[in-house]
Amino acid sequence: MTIFNGHLHADVVLDNSVYQLRIDDGLRCHEIGEGYLISGYDDNGSGLQIWLDKGMSDGPQEYDLKKSEYPGIFIVTRRILSPLVTAELDVKVGGDAQFVGTFEGVDERGRTVSRGSFRLER
Repeated sequence: MTIFNGHLHADVVLDNSVYQLRIDDGLRCHEIGEGYLISGYDDNGSGLQIWLDKGMSDGPQEYDLKKSEYPGIFIVTRRILSPLVTAELDVKVGGDAQFVGTFEGVDERGRTVSRGSFRLER
């Protein structure tokens, strides 16, 4: 595991209110199997996990998260991991950061995630 500068942000609808998930330091990046796991957690223990394929090429890419094993996005609230099952992810690999991306969608419990973004510095 390596600690990186960067951010993980998203607005999550929880219990009829919007929870602004903001992680601005201490991002973790693990190499696991065929992918990278980027994760971060706030002071309340809520967080995001983003799985990206090691074979991703440099440059902008778009993914439909319903169609593949990688990539994947998970919300962590109250120690429960919940994947986004209907989502869009736009990722840029390389450039001035290791990974940069935006996402939005709905998790398996029906919670809406909007204004999602991440940046993992080199």
